[in-house]
Amino acid sequence: MRRMPQIFAPFIGSWNLIVRWYDEAGNVCRTEAGEWHFLGA
Repeated sequence: MRRMPQIFAPFIGSWNLIVRWYDEAGNVCRTEAGEWHFLGA
């Protein structure tokens, strides 16, 4: 069986992020901290 390249390997792990919501005028109207978690299968 041929092994496929692990193109998504750099994304595996936990990521802290800052999420910003924008109104119609392009102004930041809400900001929150968040986390993403990715696991390889």
